[in-house]
Amino acid sequence: CTACPAGTYSGSAGLASIHLCTPCPPGKAHVDKTPGATTADVCEPCDVSMFQSTSGATECSACPVGFSNRRRESTACEMCAAGRFGDSCEDCPTGWFRPVDSTTASECETCPAGFFQRDEGTTFCFECEAGTYSRDTGSPACQACDPGLYFPSKRGSSATDCRACEVGGTVPNEA
Repeated sequence: CTACPAGTYSGSAGLASIHLCTPCPPGKAHVDKTPGATTADVCEPCDVSMFQSTSGATECSACPVGFSNRRRESTACEMCAAGRFGDSCEDCPTGWFRPVDSTTASECETCPAGFFQRDEGTTFCFECEAGTYSRDTGSPACQACDPGLYFPSKRGSSATDCRACEVGGTVPNEA
C-alpha cells in the first residue's frame, strides 16, 4: 500500500499507486505537508495577497511587491491599481502619485517642484497656480508669494520666482 504524498489526498487509505492520489487544486496548498491525507480538507485556501498557480502544492507564495489580490484561494496576483503601490497596494501618500501608464507598482513617484498633490492614492499632480510655488518635490500644497509679490505663470518652484508688483499695478497676494 502507498500513502499519498504531501500536496495530494485520497478518499481512502493505502492506495495501490500514488497516481490514484488527487492533487490539491490551484489556489490551495497542503501546508502541513504530512503524507497519507485521506480528505480534501488538507488542501487549505491561500490567504489574501498569497497565491498558488499549480496543483499539488505544499505552500502558497506571496504576491510580489506591487501586486496583490483581494480574495482567498487565488491562483494569480494583479498589479496594484494606478495611485496604489507596494506589498498590499496602499494608496500613494500626499505629494506622490502613480500614473495610469506606470509599468511598475513597487513605488510611487514624487510630484516635482512646481507641482503638488493634496490627496492620497492619485495618478497625477496639479500645477501650482500663478502667484504660488512649491519649492520641494513631494509637496502636498503650494505656497503663495509674499504680499506685494507675484508670479505671472504656473509651476513656480521657488520663492525667488515671485517678483515685486509693478508701480501702479495690483497686489494679488495681499494678506
